[in-house]
Amino acid sequence: MNQPDTPDHDAWCAWHPTELARHLTGVSLPWCVVGGWALDLWHGHQTREHEDL
Repeated sequence: MNQPDTPDHDAWCAWHPTELARHLTGVSLPWCVVGGWALDLWHGHQTREHEDL
């Protein structure tokens, strides 16, 4: 039995919210940013590095 391909976690590169918005252009369902990025967007600037999104 073959092992399924596993993602290369070292190749992970988190998206900035503007890149997420670009990827979701044309999606007709509502979406939002939550957590640390949401707080940074509310503050109007990035307060720390993020490893997700």
